[in-house]
Amino acid sequence: MPQARRLLGQHFLIDKNIQQKIIAAANIRMGDRVVEVGPGRGILTTALLAAGAHVTAIEIDPKLSAMLSKKIVHSHFTLVTTDALCYPYSGVGAPYKIVANLPYVISVPLLFTFLAERARITRMALMIQKEVAERLTAKLGSPHRGTLSVLCELYADARLAFLVRASCFQPPPKVTSAVVTLTPRQQPLVPICNEGFFASVVKGAFGYRRKQLKNALADAGFPPAHIQAVTATLKIDSSRRGETLSLSEFGALANGLFALQNGMPV
Repeated sequence: MPQARRLLGQHFLIDKNIQQKIIAAANIRMGDRVVEVGPGRGILTTALLAAGAHVTAIEIDPKLSAMLSKKIVHSHFTLVTTDALCYPYSGVGAPYKIVANLPYVISVPLLFTFLAERARITRMALMIQKEVAERLTAKLGSPHRGTLSVLCELYADARLAFLVRASCFQPPPKVTSAVVTLTPRQQPLVPICNEGFFASVVKGAFGYRRKQLKNALADAGFPPAHIQAVTATLKIDSSRRGETLSLSEFGALANGLFALQNGMPV
C-alpha cells in the first residue's frame, strides 16, 4: 500500500462513517457524473461507484494511480494521472458533480477553478481545512470574511456540512478538516458588468485589511478620483474597510469603477 507523501499534502480518509456522510452531502444519485479529485486509496471512489455514479478520478501520484488501477476495475470508473490544477474540466460531460478530499496545499486555487467551471457543475462536496471552510462560508460581519467569501457568495450557495477529526485520516493532519457543500448559482447573485474586474476590486479591498477602502483600492491601482466619485455617488463611506461591505455594495462599487474606466457615467 503506497505511503502518504508529505510534499503532496496527502492524508488518506479511513473513516467509513465520514465516507457515507460525504456521499450523502454530495446527494449522489444513480447515473450521476462525478469528478473526484485526489482519490488517494479509493475509499470515496468505491462508495461513489456503489451509489451508481460514473466516476472520473484525478490523481497526481503515479504510485497511487497504479494501485487504484489494480484495485478498482469498473465500467463506470475512469482514472486520470495528472495535476488537478491542469485538468481540462471543460471536457467532462455536463452536468456533473465534484466530490473531493482536496490536498490542503492547493485547495484555494482549485476552488477558484471549480467556480470558473460552475455553469456545468450541479453540486460540490469538498473536504478542506477548517480555516478555509470558515473563509469560504463567511457571511457579512464575520472576521473570516475575505476575497474567497465574497466571490463564493456571488457564484454559489456554500454551506459548512460537518467537521472531521484528524483521527479520521492516515496519517492524521495537524489541523481539523471540514466538509463544505457548494451549489452553483445559475446567475451571479448580484448584477456584475465584468466578472474579472469585480474580482480585482474585491481582491484590492481585502489586500490591505487594515486600510480604509479608499486607500486599499488606491494601493491596488484604482484611480483615487474614480474611487472618490463612485463612493460618493453610491453613498458608501470610503473610510470603511472591505470586510464591512455587502455583496451588493461590492457589486455596485465594481460596476461604477468599471463604468468610469470605460468612459461611461456611474
